[in-house]
Amino acid sequence: MSIDDDDNEISLKVGFDDEVAKASSMTNAEIQQALYELIERERIEIFTDDERHVLVQPEVLSGSPYVRGSRVPVRRIFSFYQAGVSVDRILKRYPQLGAAKVLDALAFALDNPEVMEADFERERALLNGGQP
Repeated sequence: MSIDDDDNEISLKVGFDDEVAKASSMTNAEIQQALYELIERERIEIFTDDERHVLVQPEVLSGSPYVRGSRVPVRRIFSFYQAGVSVDRILKRYPQLGAAKVLDALAFALDNPEVMEADFERERALLNGGQP
């Protein structure tokens, strides 16, 4: 973490490229463990209070960030958004979530790119038959 004295802005610097390079040769369990270590090491805030809509729990969706009250992974909502799908259209796809949960999920994804990339990598590994 570094602090810019000019405007008191705090920015998080992560060895992201190194993490992605390591992930390409890791097993699913190793990627999941690396994700938890990254969250712990960088002290990434995982929303836990009742007003936040994104949770990360090892026993739910293998630790992928998900929307509270559902089993919708944040990566799914973020994938739609990255592909150019509007928030209104995402809400039509997931009407049970509501605007606050969808917007909170997108905010989480945008605020935590290293967590999202690790989660996408884990999903790719699972889709490749468990091999990264």
